[in-house]
Amino acid sequence: LLRIISPRGGMVDVEVLRTLTGRQLKMYALEKFASNAFTMPHFSSDLDELADRYRMIRSHNRRIFRDDDVLSDVNDEEEFLLVAKRIDATPAEESLKGPSPAEILAATRHIPLSRINQASVNFNLGMLQSDLQQDLRRIMISLSKASAYVHGTGPCAGKLIALFQQRLINRKRHQISSVETLLEMGFSLDKINQALQITKNVFPAALDWLIQNDSTSMFFNCDKNATCASSSATTNQIQDATTNPTGYESPMDGGLSPITGRGRKRSTVEWESRSTSTPSSSAGNSIEEEECDGEEQADPFTIKRENVAALLEIVRLYSEKTVVPDPELVSSIAEMGFKEDNVREALIATHNNQAAACEWLLGNRAKSVQGVNDGLPAESPILRVLMGSPQVQISLGNPKMFIALISMLDNSSTMTMWLSDNDTSAVLGHILRTYHEEKHIVAINQFNNAQGGSTSSHP
Repeated sequence: LLRIISPRGGMVDVEVLRTLTGRQLKMYALEKFASNAFTMPHFSSDLDELADRYRMIRSHNRRIFRDDDVLSDVNDEEEFLLVAKRIDATPAEESLKGPSPAEILAATRHIPLSRINQASVNFNLGMLQSDLQQDLRRIMISLSKASAYVHGTGPCAGKLIALFQQRLINRKRHQISSVETLLEMGFSLDKINQALQITKNVFPAALDWLIQNDSTSMFFNCDKNATCASSSATTNQIQDATTNPTGYESPMDGGLSPITGRGRKRSTVEWESRSTSTPSSSAGNSIEEEECDGEEQADPFTIKRENVAALLEIVRLYSEKTVVPDPELVSSIAEMGFKEDNVREALIATHNNQAAACEWLLGNRAKSVQGVNDGLPAESPILRVLMGSPQVQISLGNPKMFIALISMLDNSSTMTMWLSDNDTSAVLGHILRTYHEEKHIVAINQFNNAQGGSTSSHP
């Protein structure tokens, strides 16, 4: 015996078997309530359709008695609530449509037109790190030039000029020796120069490049005359590089301009006099002392100016670095649809800067090509902060710092070595921190200025 209560308070007692399911009990109760339709919120002559609109709930535990549940677990004289289901009406498809363009135009006809220029920000300036290497290189060039002005008027100018000049001469000798060896193997001179330029004068890498790319080579060339001619030519180049150090041309397609002024000559004499210390050179030393006495009569300002020019020339030689297109950047930009030759030309022009190379390929070549070899512009906020730092100002007068800057211009991987040096690590760390801080500030100020300009133009 079960008691069923309708949604509107009607009650009916039914006697059913324990084998009935919840749906059968629901339909049996609906038949009982059919005599009084007022007790039901929904009524229909079709009991199957009507049964889907109600659910049975056991009153003692307030749980739904589902259609597939059996009455075997139900207690005698238990109460059930027949509750109507909440059926959400499906909205019509037309009611979900938005207004038509004609309706929008009619509703907004009285609103005046306003054209607001959205703030456009170049997030590549602060967010992307693809130009990190170029920015650091430009900072090193600017600091090297500033340090050259400081050392050009100091006592270490002659030593620094002789040191880096000898480095360039040694590099030229090594290159000439490599050229002579490769010529004896049968490679053409044009291909050898191209291979040494691409591989940065690394002989094993240049040899591998020539084997893969030079199809005209003939190993173990039997032409003795050609071999002797090439050997004599390279030997003459070595002798010229040894006897004429000031007229030397660097492997970076630049030359150390000959400096025949009095200040440069005096520094060379001082360097040679210190390197030769034999007892039998008293006569030579007296001659050199006479030359030095004559040089002391020269204008000190002229000597300092020539030393500064020589140091700036050294900075220029090391800053003019040969650019080789990065293969990964070439493939990634070529996938965008550009020709590979144009991509290589763009990467060389922009010093492997992907964003600038894309702008260069799209025709924006005035802004994309930056003077990487010229350093940072004078109005650069990063350069102003660095040059205003006392720590950087003091380091510019340190000869070891000048050597570190030139070494990093020659090979950027040496930065890790100089960062571990006690004399230069603090300054280099300060430069890197200042660069990242100012880069972030420039990006934020650029966004704020763009937003302020757009709001002020439209009050």
